[in-house]
Amino acid sequence: MFVQRLSFDVYKPGDVVAKAGTPCNKFIMFIDGEVDALSKLPNIRDSAASSTIRDGVIKQFRPGMCLGEECFETDNYKFPFNLMCTQRCMTLNLKRKDFAEVLLFQKQ
Repeated sequence: MFVQRLSFDVYKPGDVVAKAGTPCNKFIMFIDGEVDALSKLPNIRDSAASSTIRDGVIKQFRPGMCLGEECFETDNYKFPFNLMCTQRCMTLNLKRKDFAEVLLFQKQ
């Protein structure tokens, strides 16, 4: 059931995957590429320049890592930091709503 509910996203270097403080309503699984968790987003006019920025990096997400599982437990969970791609990145996502619907269906 969960597999049918997964969505797939592709990002390019410099793309912002999430902004700190915005609602997190999905579980994100990183399957390819790299994404930096930043304390603040850089002021960039050219997205190609983002690959050289290393200031404010809190953590780096690589294939096999995940983020956002807290959204299944907390209604108002927010992203704790900004996420910006440093390489082409692919993610699999499971929305909170879909997770809850599958669990409810399993209980019936």
